[in-house]
Amino acid sequence: MNRTEFEQDLQGFFHNEAEKVKQPEGWWDDVVSMATCKKPIYTAPKAGFFRRKLFLVPLALIVALMVTGGTVYGYSSFLKGIIDRMVPSVENGETGEVISLAQQYDLSQTIDGVTAKLEYAYADMNKAVVGVSVKGERHYSVRLYTQDGQKLAGSVGIGSERGEWVWSFNMPAIDGNPSSLNLHMEISVSEDKEPFIFDFEAPYYGGKIVNVGQTVEAAGVTIELECLLISPSETQAIFYVSPQTDERGSYAMVMMTIKLTDDSEVKSSQSGGNNSIEETAISYVFGDFTAQSGEWIITIDELVYSPPIDESKHYQIHAPSDTVRLAGPWVFTVWVE
Repeated sequence: MNRTEFEQDLQGFFHNEAEKVKQPEGWWDDVVSMATCKKPIYTAPKAGFFRRKLFLVPLALIVALMVTGGTVYGYSSFLKGIIDRMVPSVENGETGEVISLAQQYDLSQTIDGVTAKLEYAYADMNKAVVGVSVKGERHYSVRLYTQDGQKLAGSVGIGSERGEWVWSFNMPAIDGNPSSLNLHMEISVSEDKEPFIFDFEAPYYGGKIVNVGQTVEAAGVTIELECLLISPSETQAIFYVSPQTDERGSYAMVMMTIKLTDDSEVKSSQSGGNNSIEETAISYVFGDFTAQSGEWIITIDELVYSPPIDESKHYQIHAPSDTVRLAGPWVFTVWVE
């Protein structure tokens, strides 16, 4: 299995599992974060924002892929194996060695016989990733904050029963083009104990925002591609769908295919957002396409409407026909600098 297939299978697992989870009370207020399609963050801040806010929300809750063994897809180290697939890498031109862009740390604390350790960190415009381990407790939570105290919304977590976890968080917009960020992390093992606190500097690889504002109509549905958020780890396409729901009130899920400047094609690894009137739809492609400058052709072949949801926030699935598919296509042509 190659890297792309692994990422698509892994993210597909997250999406499918997240759809099964019932939200606890107050989860939205705790983890939601907001960003906008705006001027690229690597330029000096200027006025001029899109008319809508983009809500970057977790898939549902933090989803765990529990692994009991010590190896994952041939790697001897669990954390390194997951980091190598969630974080971009570069090749050393002289040696040919592939080097992860994640920074490795050896920061640890021990309190009452429990040891927490920060081992890896990475950040770009779209996400921040940390690899941590805890010995002495099997269950714990991780919260990540920017230097000014803004809490980052968690998207996914991948862990083992040995207490090794890789956590991914949605990044807010960052002014300027820093090479690193100061982050604050809290690891909690129980409500009645003080958390482990790590203040550290993580490498920051930025990205670019391509404002589009292009609208296409097909099959009675209008879709606007508001912008592309392109970073080394992934590309996000932000869409606004009108109407957002079918006649049952089910919101549309947007999956896309991008034809890049080298004529290769990549498909969405997952889709999110568009779960309320205020939300835009987000379609994700994992991989580094920051060097793909030129014409991108983005195609949405169909919209997928999930089965209706009952008052308990559970999907009502009785037959395959409960999932409705509306054929398009909706095609957007975008010039990426």
